[in-house]
Amino acid sequence: MRKKPLIRLESYGFSDIGPVRPNNEDVWLSMPRYRFFALADGMGGHNGGEVAAKETIDFLSTSIKNLIHPQKKAKIPTKDLIYHLRSVIDQANAKIYDLSKEKLSLKGMGTTLCCLYLYEDSVIYAHVGDSRIYRYRNKELKQLTQDHTLFQESYAKSATKHIITRAIGTCNKVELEISLLTVQQEELFFMCTDGLSDFVSVQEMESFLQQKGSLKKKVKSLVLH
Repeated sequence: MRKKPLIRLESYGFSDIGPVRPNNEDVWLSMPRYRFFALADGMGGHNGGEVAAKETIDFLSTSIKNLIHPQKKAKIPTKDLIYHLRSVIDQANAKIYDLSKEKLSLKGMGTTLCCLYLYEDSVIYAHVGDSRIYRYRNKELKQLTQDHTLFQESYAKSATKHIITRAIGTCNKVELEISLLTVQQEELFFMCTDGLSDFVSVQEMESFLQQKGSLKKKVKSLVLH
């Protein structure tokens, strides 16, 4: 049986500290050779959030390199890939949870996480928390993930909007969402933290992505505008 051809891949990630926070707790992972990408947004006192995000991304990076073999010719069932990705994220959660118990300064730390893996003509994507994944297709941007917040889950008052109900490392077990989609040529998957989605509407995001120019130019213009 012949393997399906790989979809052409181009990626770019950009993070800006902004005018409010003294440090940046966002960590972006780009592994185009493995066709894997992830984004984490840390939370917690002192430097806990920064540690949680970085440790999670570092763990995923190492695990994905051991799990995925770019040159491997045998087809892997997508259900197996989904199982292994879920297992890797579970292990990352356990590591962050254990770290938070070991050091008082890291108590209560955690991080959001969203990630995607492109395999042949499919994309497997997962998320925990309120970092989002969108799909841009035919000049339309659609949110694929649903925020794990009290506001989203109970439609409560806006004051609860940023109370996250699920995160990596805050409990010994994590409840993540993982899904599978078929990918088309000339479409874009867009990942961002609440530092962007809280201040820029979907319509504004669409207008930036519709502009002419490189992917790098579009992303930087969107974040820095």
